[in-house]
Amino acid sequence: MAILSCESVERAIAQIKKEIQGYQLDSKYFEKFTNAPYDQEVLGYIAGRGGYYLKFLSLLTQKCGFSNILELGNYAGASTLSIYAGMPSGAAFTTVDIVKDQRYCTDEMFKDQRMRFVIGDALDLSIYGARAPMNVDFLYEDTFHYYDHVRDIFEIYENFLADRALVAIDDINANDKRKFFDELLYVKWDLTELCHEEGWGLFLFERKERRSPADRLIEAHKAAMRVWKRRCDRRAEILEKIETRKLKNLVRSFVHSHKKLHSLILIIKRALGV
Repeated sequence: MAILSCESVERAIAQIKKEIQGYQLDSKYFEKFTNAPYDQEVLGYIAGRGGYYLKFLSLLTQKCGFSNILELGNYAGASTLSIYAGMPSGAAFTTVDIVKDQRYCTDEMFKDQRMRFVIGDALDLSIYGARAPMNVDFLYEDTFHYYDHVRDIFEIYENFLADRALVAIDDINANDKRKFFDELLYVKWDLTELCHEEGWGLFLFERKERRSPADRLIEAHKAAMRVWKRRCDRRAEILEKIETRKLKNLVRSFVHSHKKLHSLILIIKRALGV
């Protein structure tokens, strides 16, 4: 388990800033890349176009010596590749995405017993089966770029974190995601300028009250149920508004198209004294 403190993270960040421009991933990690335009675009990101966050992930993993890594959102696998390149030999790495497309992950990674690729919605804990990723000391979040979603993610996954853990969040300036980062009460670092032009944040999680892994797993499932209930309630509310709007529009359309009939009914009713 990595020994994390504000001071140790500060030192790691300072060292990374000195090394990051000259740092390169080993050529063996690029076996799945071709000359296709998108592949070359991703290679540009790995080299540092738009920010050094992929190099940062690799160097941070090296410097901090994480033992249990969890990545939420790995589309295509560039960030997975970068983290893997910096992994200590005894570490475990679980990476999750709703889409099965980790095209840049090497054959070695898929054979490595330290690696676990999970396909499914990160908010649905059944994707882990009986092997939930407990005591994570580094969590990298790069899922949907909205406040509500990252809030829901953390409500669940804080229970999977070790008593002290580093959490990195990509794209904190996208949509309303910045609100989540600003609300955090932990020690945090805004590394947007160094890492990613769309925003990149890091914070040091520290649990106030220690609880057993079994208790935290139960709480994670309770949190997931709360999250899904909120989402279902919200969808029901939206559907109700849509149906109400449709009904109002239907009534307006009927009245408008039957104005003459409506006027005739009123005249007849007055004539009959009804």
